[in-house]
Amino acid sequence: MTPLDITCPLKLTDSTFITRTSTISGNVIGCREEEPIMFVSSGSEVQTVSLHSGWNWVSFNIDLRPETGIISRILNANDPWTEGDLIKNSATQHFVTYSEANEAFAGHFNYLRYIYTYMVYCQNGNTIRISGNPLPADSAHVLLRGNGVWTPLPYLLQQPASVTAALADYYEHATEGDLIKSHDAFAVFSKNDKWVGDLTTLKPGDGYFFQRLGKGDVNVRFYENNTSKAPKRSGDQQPAADSHWSNPAAATNMTMIAKIEGLEEEKTSGLHVFVNEELVSKATPLTIEEETYYFLTIQSDNSSAELRFQTEDGTPLQVINPTFGSEAAESGWSIGDSNPLP
Repeated sequence: MTPLDITCPLKLTDSTFITRTSTISGNVIGCREEEPIMFVSSGSEVQTVSLHSGWNWVSFNIDLRPETGIISRILNANDPWTEGDLIKNSATQHFVTYSEANEAFAGHFNYLRYIYTYMVYCQNGNTIRISGNPLPADSAHVLLRGNGVWTPLPYLLQQPASVTAALADYYEHATEGDLIKSHDAFAVFSKNDKWVGDLTTLKPGDGYFFQRLGKGDVNVRFYENNTSKAPKRSGDQQPAADSHWSNPAAATNMTMIAKIEGLEEEKTSGLHVFVNEELVSKATPLTIEEETYYFLTIQSDNSSAELRFQTEDGTPLQVINPTFGSEAAESGWSIGDSNPLP
């Protein structure tokens, strides 16, 4: 796979540039609005995770293993679960669904683990709490698979940290074009040895996915005092947009980097993307080395539909390099094929 190079994006115009695209797939669960969902188990630590209405990517920093993460023991809701509610592990393509008749989840697995990112769908926003033992320091690591394979990346620290600081242990192994994504934002590792994009901070409770383009697998350790204990290279992460637009109706997403040409700056304060008439992405401009880019997380499960681009004020945009797929390879960048999770 050709490394991502943000200097050669996809052109819209008045123009657009897509640098690289990636997709991941998932399923659905639901919950009701009156009471928070409760994850309950024995242990000395409690983790609280907020769920908004719709799809959520979540992970846990509690020591959940096959023997301690049994769903029937730790997964509870103050309000009854809904028939057909579902929790999916995209890494294994396994899921469990809720049966009102049996008052239980049943399916391919019966426990949750701290090593995965889970896709959770909630009909109404809620708060979940899971209690258990602290994750031992020697267990706070993730194996990132190489050669373009997607890896679930749970966030195992207790406090938020920048992408650069959280992944400091990975810095010496990073490859140009490596990508980390949340449900509604992403960052790529640039040719200047920096993480760039609108995903700048990793947070406890949120789940992520990581695509390593380099060869071989890398075991990455999370350091609680990551700014001082872990090795890192020079170069701070680029500033990013203040907030992320989210389409909670979508379980999956696709990422691309765009650049607009031929319009006055005041007309391009934002870039919107549609599938048919559905808004699937909104991005604000990011300035990287004096160039303006739009980091688009296309949040839609309709991967076969055509994308339509326009500025925030409604000005239609056209792709001015329709053969960018082959030109990209010649220029050293690629939009790639869709890359579903295994």
